[in-house]
Amino acid sequence: MPDNSMEAWGFTLDGRETQTVSSGKSRKVIAKWEGSAVLLNSIIAEKTSSRVVMDRWKVSRDGTRLTIHREVQRPGGEIEGELVYQRR
Repeated sequence: MPDNSMEAWGFTLDGRETQTVSSGKSRKVIAKWEGSAVLLNSIIAEKTSSRVVMDRWKVSRDGTRLTIHREVQRPGGEIEGELVYQRR
């Protein structure tokens, strides 16, 4: 059975807000360059909850690794983490 949990959304990198609405979920994103990193600030609103997601995406100098530093704020608290993708 296919995984239907993935959703498609897009954004521009010029600091303008983009909005996507899908399956009862609204996502507003502002993305911009900060030096060689991309900053994404997202507000995600669903019927019963909402959260703010702040990402900083950076590719290593040799182009083999993408690191995403993520902070998520929701009514129950805040969580922070890092996602690292390595090219093989």
